Amino acid sequence: MISVDKKFIILTSGLLCFSLLFGGSLPFSIFYALLFMLLASYLYIRIVRSVFDIEIICSEKILSAGASSNVLTKIKFDMPLPVPYAEIRSDAFSASGNRHSGFIRDTTWDENIWIEADIKFHQRGIHSLDNIYIKVSDLFHITCFEKNMNTGIKIKVYPRIYKIKPLALGGIDIYHEASDLKSRSEDQHAIRDVRKYREGDSLKKVHWKLSAKQNDLYVKNLDTISGEEIVLFVDMNKKNYSFDDNGIIEESIVDFSSSIIYQMIGKNLSIKVFLNTSPGRYFELDDKPGFNKLTDYLMTQKSDGVLELFQYIYENAYRLHRMNKIAIVVSELDDRLIEALIPMSSSGYLISVFYCVNNQEQQKYSSLLRASQIECCYFNDYIEP
Repeated sequence: MISVDKKFIILTSGLLCFSLLFGGSLPFSIFYALLFMLLASYLYIRIVRSVFDIEIICSEKILSAGASSNVLTKIKFDMPLPVPYAEIRSDAFSASGNRHSGFIRDTTWDENIWIEADIKFHQRGIHSLDNIYIKVSDLFHITCFEKNMNTGIKIKVYPRIYKIKPLALGGIDIYHEASDLKSRSEDQHAIRDVRKYREGDSLKKVHWKLSAKQNDLYVKNLDTISGEEIVLFVDMNKKNYSFDDNGIIEESIVDFSSSIIYQMIGKNLSIKVFLNTSPGRYFELDDKPGFNKLTDYLMTQKSDGVLELFQYIYENAYRLHRMNKIAIVVSELDDRLIEALIPMSSSGYLISVFYCVNNQEQQKYSSLLRASQIECCYFNDYIEP
């Protein structure tokens, strides 16, 4: 959109009226000079608008949290004329952590404007960098044009995958145990029975013959030969955002949980994942495509659960049996969770708890759990440098 400075128009019109009323060569000379400036400025801006273009180059459009992408913005004026005033505002400038959302500069003859920004994404999600505002004016700010552009650039930021130390759930090295099991048998699962398909079940477990006959999806209930299964509870209660303004704890919970799952999938282990969201979500994972499906979900899913973790565990107790190895990732420990886990441990469950808030109170709770044969660790102790 091209606009003309209203004050300049009023000044020119006033001078014309004065010249017509009182006459004189000087007033008319000034009026014609102003009119020439107005017409020249308008013509210049029309030319600039016709040759103006923006190009954005983004080095990476798929990242993990904590990674950076280099964004290069090129503002092109394909003409042999200088641009004395250019104001540019962009989502990329704001996302880069700059104090300003844009800047003002000029160009010399036949020069383009290049803007480079390294943007570090601390939070997962789909981040939009597509909004750009530009304002170009002549030397005297008589005429200008403004334009808002949508480039369509979006950055997908997935949970960060840490390199973590081998987990010992319930005090047992699950990777060594799985290796021993595989050396004894090629197939570590046996079909016990079938059940109807539930959201999150792996398609590999679908009993296709039976499903075709019944005209409904059925999956094979698989039990490990050793009778043991790995279960992960991830507390995505909305209270996770109460610990800091930037959502660092919330991101840590999702990143560390994803890292545990990634490590287990890499070791060819199966895992059941329970997410305490609203509503709760359940995934059965045993391969990379299943893990990718989970991270696609976690990329945009924020902590919004309303149930306390101990309530969520109780609600899903029917899916557990006493041979389960259970891992729990939680922001902080509290009395009600302690009171729920100790009886579970006493009844035969092998439990490991990883907490993300570290203070004296949490260390006290951790000691109580360890005294009840429940492994309990600050999550950062498992992350390798």
